[in-house]
Amino acid sequence: QNVEIKQYLVKEFDLWALGITIVIGGQYFGWNAGLSSGFGSMAIATCLMGSAYVGLILSVSEISSALPFAGGAYGLARCSVGFYPGFLVGCFEAFEYVIYVATSAVSLGTMICELLGLSVTYQPLIWFLFYVSALSIQIIGGRAFWYCNNTMAIVSLLILLIYCFGSCQYINYDKYTPYIITDDTINSTTDKGMFVGGMYEFMKIFPLAAWFYVGVESIPFAADKVDNPKKVIPMGMITCVLTLFSTSLLVYFITCGIPPGVEEIRSTLAVFNSGFSKMFNLTDKQVLVLSLPATYATAFGFIFPYGKLIEALSDSKLLPRILGTKTIGVPPETIKDNTRESRLSSHHSNSHISANDEEDKSVKSDEEHRNSIDVKSTPYVAMLIGSGLGYFICLLQYYCPYIGLQLFNICMLSAFFAYISQCAGYLVLQTKFQSIKREFHSPFGIFGAIYSALVFSIGAVSVIYFQTDNHFAIYVFMCMTGLLSCYYYGYASKKQTFSKAEQK
Repeated sequence: QNVEIKQYLVKEFDLWALGITIVIGGQYFGWNAGLSSGFGSMAIATCLMGSAYVGLILSVSEISSALPFAGGAYGLARCSVGFYPGFLVGCFEAFEYVIYVATSAVSLGTMICELLGLSVTYQPLIWFLFYVSALSIQIIGGRAFWYCNNTMAIVSLLILLIYCFGSCQYINYDKYTPYIITDDTINSTTDKGMFVGGMYEFMKIFPLAAWFYVGVESIPFAADKVDNPKKVIPMGMITCVLTLFSTSLLVYFITCGIPPGVEEIRSTLAVFNSGFSKMFNLTDKQVLVLSLPATYATAFGFIFPYGKLIEALSDSKLLPRILGTKTIGVPPETIKDNTRESRLSSHHSNSHISANDEEDKSVKSDEEHRNSIDVKSTPYVAMLIGSGLGYFICLLQYYCPYIGLQLFNICMLSAFFAYISQCAGYLVLQTKFQSIKREFHSPFGIFGAIYSALVFSIGAVSVIYFQTDNHFAIYVFMCMTGLLSCYYYGYASKKQTFSKAEQK
């Protein structure tokens, strides 16, 4: 017998908060290493990368308003550029998120050890405790997950705003940003100046600007949690990316204008320490605690998209079906929604779409989608496997620091590959499937997607040719492509199908 259950429907604010949680930690740390190229070079890189992400999100928002699917770039690439490229995009995107969680967990462990004065030998334990705590909340899912996520987003953003506006009183560009000082202080034998190292150094640091924004594109993975995703997801994504673009500029220009200045801040573990230390008259170690919520939040947030992505690959039989195993959710027909209960009752018979329906059916009514909302079920096996891989990467960094230093480049090369494929998918949708109804249209249209693809292509070139890693990232990327290709043509291509979510 059905039991009426009050449903937690994910709204625009929840999606905005999901994006904030995933991305915000990257504005607290990591990006400052790019200041080695000078204030001006990093400023240009930040603006270029930020505008490219805005263009990407506007394009993805239009796609989501036409074809909402909780498979991210994988689902779009599979439909627009082919099954094999789609499979590669899905795997590389999942790998990107797993690496990002691992690197954020390592940063969290480093901060905690420094804060408590612990030996680095405690870091593996801290990483383990992080994964256990984050997975517990993720697997419980439902209302508990969204409440925790929203709280972390608000707290992290509030701390960032306190830092920005509280630090304004200490801004002195003449003193702390070398390019404004008179010319006799800027010479070729120092690392002072607006631009350092010319174009080569700019290209070298260019991917670091992505720390401000990477992950915001993963919001559509919540499509199966949302009522009316064609309208809600675009609004959540756009407000989120505009928020992050604004905060990135605030953080960058304020941080570069306060003590200790551009030259020293580039090697700081926690960028906000200097501002908070002056504001509250505390030591760097004491104010380090204020960077912990956002660092934890970012690592926590990225678990959600790689869980959903691995689940989507599994549901299409591209990965073993066991990876798609989920906790027991709430059947749609048992959900009570007081606002439209009467409308729901008349649509129970339409709550599921058979796998034998036409493959080209790309849209469904709002009521059908409401009845198919995945209320609480969580792909816990996918999350456990992905987190296990992430913990292994953490240990790999611990015992082999060289590999740890190269992980960001591997992560960003995977990300740029996925971003370019999303832009390509948008172009295919715009040129070949114009008849599909959209609830939102990108104001920049095809131009915005092309611009974003070009910027991300520059990022990929930067990783491949301008890093001091002896081309380690591209070798790893090529090896992974080879292994995944063998797996796809040897096994997955014979098993793959359209999942129920894709057919809807």
